[in-house]
Amino acid sequence: MILLNYILEIKNRIILLLFTWSTVFLICYRYKEIMLYIIIKPSFSNNILSNVNNIYFITTNITEIFNTYINIANIFSNKICLLFFLMHFIIFIKKGLYQNEINIIKKIFITYTILSFFSIILLYHVIVPLSWNFFFNFQEIVFNNQLNVYFESKLSEYLTFYKNLLKISNLLCQIFTCIFIFISHIKNYLKIVKKYKKFLFFFLFLIATLITPPDVFSQILLGGILLIIYEIFFLILLYLNYINKANH
Repeated sequence: MILLNYILEIKNRIILLLFTWSTVFLICYRYKEIMLYIIIKPSFSNNILSNVNNIYFITTNITEIFNTYINIANIFSNKICLLFFLMHFIIFIKKGLYQNEINIIKKIFITYTILSFFSIILLYHVIVPLSWNFFFNFQEIVFNNQLNVYFESKLSEYLTFYKNLLKISNLLCQIFTCIFIFISHIKNYLKIVKKYKKFLFFFLFLIATLITPPDVFSQILLGGILLIIYEIFFLILLYLNYINKANH
C-alpha cells in the first residue's frame, strides 16, 4: 500500500512537471520574437559592429526559422523547469531524510538557484559579448584590408553558438556550487583555503582560459570576475560561520 502511494505521488509529480513544461513552452513560443531578440542582443550590441554595415541573419532551409523558434522555446523551458524539478525532488525525498540532510539539500538548491541567475547575467553581459567580439575581429580585419570576404550570420549556427556558451555558464554554476558546499562543510576550512588559495586561483584562471577565446584580455577579465565571485562567496561563508557560532 505504501509503495502504491509512492508510485501514485511520483506519477502525479511527473504529470505536474509535464504540464508545467508544456505551459512554459507555449508561453515562450508565444513570445518567440522577444526571446530571439534577447538571445541576439548581447552579441549585436558590441561597438565593433558599428563599423560594419548590413549585419543580418540568413537561413538556408525553409523550416529553419520555425526550428529556431522551437529550439529557443525549448532552451528557456528546460532552464525554468529544471528548478521546478529540483523542488519536486526535494519535497518528495524530504520525509525520508534527517534534518541535517534536509538542510544540506536546501542549501544546495538555494545556492544553485542563486548561481543560476548569476551565470545567466555572466553569460549575457560577459561571455557572449567577449566571444562574439573576439571572433568578429577577424571580420573587421578582412573589411579593413578590402578583401572580398563577407560575413553572413546563419540563424541556426548562431543559436548553436549561444547554446554552447550557455552550457559553459551552467558548468561554471555547477563548479561554484560544488566549491561553496564543499568549503562550507569541512572543518578548519579557513586554514585549508589559505593553504591552497594559489592552486584555487590557478584553477579558476585555467577554467577561464579553457572557456574563453584565445585572447589574453578576455581570459584575464573572465578570470578576474571568477576570482571576485569566489571572494564574495568566501565572505558569505565567513558570515554564515559567524552566525552559526553566535547561535551555538
